[in-house]
Amino acid sequence: MAGTSGYRVVEAERRVYVARLAPYTKKKDLMKVFGSWGAREAVVQRKATGNTAFVTFETAEQASRVVEEAGVHPFFCHKRKLGVLPADSWHSRGEDVPVREPAVDPFDGLILPPSKAAALPVECLAHIGAYLEYRDRARMEQVSHRWREGSLWSHQGVTAFDPNDWRWGNSWNCTWEKNPLSTEAFRWAILRGGRYITSLRLDDSRLVSALRPQALSIAAAHCGRLRDVDLLSVSIRPPVLRELKTLRGLESLTVGRCTGPVDPELKELLDNNTALQTLTLVGNSFTGSAIRDGIRVGTLRIRRCQRMRSECLASALASAERLAALEIGGCYQIVDAKPLDALIGNRQLQICLTELIIHLVNFYPAPIIGDIDEPEVPILEPEVTRRAVALMDSFQNLRTLDVSFCRWVDGRVIAAVGRSLRSLERLNISGCMSLRGEDLEPLSNLSACRELQMDALFETVRGGFLSRMIALTTLTCRDNNSVTDDDICGLLRAAAQLGLLNLEGCQGIGNLTVGVASETVPVRGQILYMYLGGTRARPAKRQRATFYNRVYYERIGRPTYFQVDE
Repeated sequence: MAGTSGYRVVEAERRVYVARLAPYTKKKDLMKVFGSWGAREAVVQRKATGNTAFVTFETAEQASRVVEEAGVHPFFCHKRKLGVLPADSWHSRGEDVPVREPAVDPFDGLILPPSKAAALPVECLAHIGAYLEYRDRARMEQVSHRWREGSLWSHQGVTAFDPNDWRWGNSWNCTWEKNPLSTEAFRWAILRGGRYITSLRLDDSRLVSALRPQALSIAAAHCGRLRDVDLLSVSIRPPVLRELKTLRGLESLTVGRCTGPVDPELKELLDNNTALQTLTLVGNSFTGSAIRDGIRVGTLRIRRCQRMRSECLASALASAERLAALEIGGCYQIVDAKPLDALIGNRQLQICLTELIIHLVNFYPAPIIGDIDEPEVPILEPEVTRRAVALMDSFQNLRTLDVSFCRWVDGRVIAAVGRSLRSLERLNISGCMSLRGEDLEPLSNLSACRELQMDALFETVRGGFLSRMIALTTLTCRDNNSVTDDDICGLLRAAAQLGLLNLEGCQGIGNLTVGVASETVPVRGQILYMYLGGTRARPAKRQRATFYNRVYYERIGRPTYFQVDE
């Protein structure tokens, strides 16, 4: 028996298995194909499922060579590519046949056999799916009914829908350059996790440019718990806003581009959603008639709405009772001071308003310059400036004030800010070209101011007051040639909590500022980020960047005048 078993092993090593034969293939055809490789005998097996064959060679080396050659250069017979594999013994495998041991699993115990993986409880599968991307959860649904149920339950931990989320990955329906988020992928995710989603953010134009207008209808129909809806980068039709009327718990709404008048639909939505706290309108045809009868929101932001009417905004502000934050930016149709009069006359707003942002709004028609060679001189309107001074004196509870790129901000307005707004924490006066010389000196009275932004001011504006603002943590002073090393060095010695200093484009700044920062910052034990691109400061060996003092000599941001409308 031992000799017979050894003979079987030797015979199996000299034999190869041939598949994918034509129905009319004969023994002599196979001998023509493998004869030059040392084939001695061929046996054809005819079956209903397809013909196969066994070819025996003179030596085991010849059989191995044929199998290797078939992997590189396939064999053909009757125009069919043959499948050539090593053959087992014709009889059952005996004890003398070597059995190959399974490879050692480096993660032994973590990979379950298919039978045990299919028997995992749904709770365990849902916990596993919560750590997977959406493309892998879609594959889980195709395994079995139990795995599909576990994949569906894994969506309950996602409460915010954001295309920037890691769950979308980089290669499944959502990439930065090639394939933005499609409506089909959006619908797939909403149908599975819509009942858990409370925040819908579509504010990245690179990722949501391919979404069709009906995407909002899909979200409104399946996301009954939505509280925050951001449609900044999605172009919608105003009738789509009707779908949001059923969301009784809506608290924040941002509407971007709309192809048509948005006021009628928005008015009906505001009447039905009494819990709305924040309303943001950006770059659409909003005129203000939807809020003319009054607004109940706590935060109102209107940006780049070119059809916004002054009388509608004034009527809304006159009757507002709990408005805490107001932003008006880039609305060039507001050419009178009625909104300022409404703010000053509303006693309730003087108590509750803590954030006021007026950006690129002058409240009077822009001056017309007849001669193109005539230098552009800002023309101030005395009535607007007088109202602005009264506004600062009335709203003494302001914490944030932004009056960037407004021509009516001059020394009298800044004096009112320093005199009345002692609780101010954040101030932005960038681009206010009516300021001159020592007009900013009253800002030294703002003992609570932590963030100050004063980009692109007139060349004669001085910065000596900075050394007396000891509470500053962030100073942005870009493209100001009148700010010198002495001004910034005084600030570095006085402000112990200073963490960000942006001086890009200031030609009056040199290595003296870096030297003083290298001496004072390590003593305080707090990291200071300094941006000096476009200044006269250059890297020096004796002024090396340390852990606490991090200096960037390359300009990171664009010049201020390129960011006026952003």
